[in-house]
Amino acid sequence: MASSASKDSTESLIPGVSARTLPDNQSKVGLRVIKTTAVLRAISGAACLFAPKLVGELFQLSIAPQDMILARLFGVRDAVLGGLLWTAKDASRTTDATQSEIRRALWANIITDSVDLCSCLVGFVDGTMSVPSAALVGGGAFVFALLGIIGLKSVQNM
Repeated sequence: MASSASKDSTESLIPGVSARTLPDNQSKVGLRVIKTTAVLRAISGAACLFAPKLVGELFQLSIAPQDMILARLFGVRDAVLGGLLWTAKDASRTTDATQSEIRRALWANIITDSVDLCSCLVGFVDGTMSVPSAALVGGGAFVFALLGIIGLKSVQNM
């Protein structure tokens, strides 16, 4: 006497497709945030790698020729973090193991951005960063950290 109403609520309405592969709207937004973060991070990293002086000027930072290597190292770091996040398996279609993979990538981004933000605060306090530079670089770090947190929350809610 089992009726179709007594079936498991996680059963997919589409035969052959797991209900777990169909994220709700919040999860879809979270996944878009994750992919957008990955792309923005990779673009900013590539910009620092290939045009460090221009990027420095955009953030009102004076980068001497002998300091270009530091900007390029920063760029490589961001490009790698963006690539790591981009290539992490899609959390909406995964097991716990692959959700763990994307969580690790998000945590790497969040920790990096938190350290960047603290570094900007220290630079501002000790006078080595101007207010506009600290606000622009620190603001970017804050936004990236916030995007990482939003992505992390969406993965944890799946």
